[in-house]
Amino acid sequence: PRVVQRKRKEAEPSVEFRKLNAKVTAAWIAQDYDTALHYGLEAVKLNPDVFELHGTIAEILIQQGRKDDAIGALITGVHASGKTDNWWYVVNRLEELGDPNLNDVRDKLMYCYTSILRLKGDDLQARKLRMRGYIEQGLLGRARNDAKKCLQMDPGDVDALRYLAEISANLDERQQVAPFFKNFVDKCMHNDSPDNTKLGWGMLN
Repeated sequence: PRVVQRKRKEAEPSVEFRKLNAKVTAAWIAQDYDTALHYGLEAVKLNPDVFELHGTIAEILIQQGRKDDAIGALITGVHASGKTDNWWYVVNRLEELGDPNLNDVRDKLMYCYTSILRLKGDDLQARKLRMRGYIEQGLLGRARNDAKKCLQMDPGDVDALRYLAEISANLDERQQVAPFFKNFVDKCMHNDSPDNTKLGWGMLN
């Protein structure tokens, strides 16, 4: 028999948690960030699954000039999250707060992309960003697999096709790209108009 998996119902926050959360808000409004952080950390002990609270703690830490600690709070809070929106929020904050040239920040971004894809395998944006990350890391085999997956989802994705061509040339796997180019040309010929097409001279070359 087919087993139907039910989503776990989120537990209602306790009275104590709501009181602490209210104190966090009041201290935040008063710009008393030390007090806000104190109550925030107490609240998160009671209910560590509330990602929004981790986000608030991160914002408090930012106000205190502790960007690295804020990033740590976000990663800790989102780790068990089953919502892609929360993971994308962390991606955006990492891009704003961290130095993308640092390996540690890049690793955290890659971890976020992979986590998003575990939750939603057809997320094209996460797939393409992870593909580019693999290229930067020199992991061309993994990048090639993500590029192919992108083109399976959208045969007309010009960026993914160009990346796949470059990756395959470096891996000496040019023949593997031919079917993807054929699908791209077929899609353009059937769906595009001569005045509005992705099939330009550059792609033909």
